[in-house]
Amino acid sequence: PDLQYTRNGEVALAFQLFGSGPLELVYAPQWINNLELAWTNPLFARFLTRLGSLGRVAFFDRRGTGLSDRLAATDAPPLETLMDDLEAVVDAAGFERAVLFGGSDAASVCALFAATHPARTSALIAY
Repeated sequence: PDLQYTRNGEVALAFQLFGSGPLELVYAPQWINNLELAWTNPLFARFLTRLGSLGRVAFFDRRGTGLSDRLAATDAPPLETLMDDLEAVVDAAGFERAVLFGGSDAASVCALFAATHPARTSALIAY
């Protein structure tokens, strides 16, 4: 899928949109991710392709990882900032009510978004 960027303040966040169908799904992977490398792993590419068979998927590199802007060694953004990053991706994808799928520590970011923005969340998957 094509690489796109959105911003949360000064930080550029890399994301991809793929899949089709009525479901809006945001996949927030665990801490370490790289959008380009993810598709080179056959097992992970198959997982992403299956997600795309469910609906439109927004898949992104979190702040400080992959193709998104780097963090300084002293940066440790609070969950609220990471939630704002997630909201920037949801907005850029044009999603109104998304299923949030958070892997590992990203599950807490998705849960905070769901609790803060229940009208924009249709379901929460914490993996």
